[in-house]
Amino acid sequence: MVKNDRIDDIYNLIRGLSKISAVIGGILLFVMSGFIGVEVIIRKFFALSLSGIEEYSGYTLAIVSMIAFSYTFLKKGHVRIDILYQKFSRPFRHALDLMSVLMILIFSYVMTYFSYKTLHMSILRSSKANTTLQTPLWIPQLLWFLGTVLFAITATVVLVKLSKHLMRKDFHEATALFGCTTIDETIKEEIK
Repeated sequence: MVKNDRIDDIYNLIRGLSKISAVIGGILLFVMSGFIGVEVIIRKFFALSLSGIEEYSGYTLAIVSMIAFSYTFLKKGHVRIDILYQKFSRPFRHALDLMSVLMILIFSYVMTYFSYKTLHMSILRSSKANTTLQTPLWIPQLLWFLGTVLFAITATVVLVKLSKHLMRKDFHEATALFGCTTIDETIKEEIK
C-alpha cells in the first residue's frame, strides 16, 4: 500500500472545499428561488416589485455555476463522449483520460485568466451595475473569480494525481479517479 503523500492531502482538501462550495451554491439557489417566487406573487397580486431580484439572481447563477465546476469535475459529471471508450485498449483509454483532464485544465486556466481581467478592470474603473441598485461589480466578480480559481486548482491537482497513478502503473486508481463511468457504475451510483 502506497503511503499517503502531499498530493493526496491537497486532493482531499480540494474535494472538501468543492463539496462545501456545492452545498453553499445549492443554498444560494434555494434562497434566490424563494425571492423570485415572492417577487412573482407580489407582482401578480399587489403590483409591487422587489427591486434588484433579477440582478442578484443573475449574479447568483453565474457564481453558483462557476463554483459547481469543481464539484462536477470531481464527480466525473462533465460531459464526455464515451460511446467507444470501453471498446478501446486500457492504455488508449488512459491516454484519453489524461488528454481530457489536460483540456479541462487549459479551459480552467483560460477562464481564470479572463475572469481575473474582468475583475481587475472593474476594480480599476470602479464599475457599477447599470441598474437602480448600482452594485459595485467587483463584488460578484470576485466570487466568480474565486470559483474559477478553485476550478483551476482542482484541475491541476487531478492532473498531477492522475499522472502519478499512471506513472506508478496503478491503473485501477487512475480509472477510479477520472476514467469514464461505465453503465454499471452509473446504475450503482443511482441506487445509493
